[in-house]
Amino acid sequence: MIAFMLFLGACSANRHEITEPLPKPGKWLDPETNIRFTIVQKGDRIVVTEAKDMDDREDLVIVNSNYELGVLSWSYYIPSTKFTVVCRTLEYTENTIDFKWNNGILKGTETLRRVN
Repeated sequence: MIAFMLFLGACSANRHEITEPLPKPGKWLDPETNIRFTIVQKGDRIVVTEAKDMDDREDLVIVNSNYELGVLSWSYYIPSTKFTVVCRTLEYTENTIDFKWNNGILKGTETLRRVN
């Protein structure tokens, strides 16, 4: 049992529950959808301010973005499909952000990769 707990501790050493104003500001890409998000810091808050589909260059509309108790959540509207996607961070590393999403019909998890 102790060995298992040490193994879990070693595995989680590089991944963190979001408990501070992270993820870092910058550009983040979802390689599955090729959507790039811009995250900025406004005062002591982290917010998503922009989303762009890099395949067809469509600008997506950020409906809201909130940072509370260490969790970043945001939603964005895709004009071409008329879907609104709701996202919520799960955990992060310095260069990745795991998040869950839901568009009212489908849901899942994705990983954003830092691109700058």
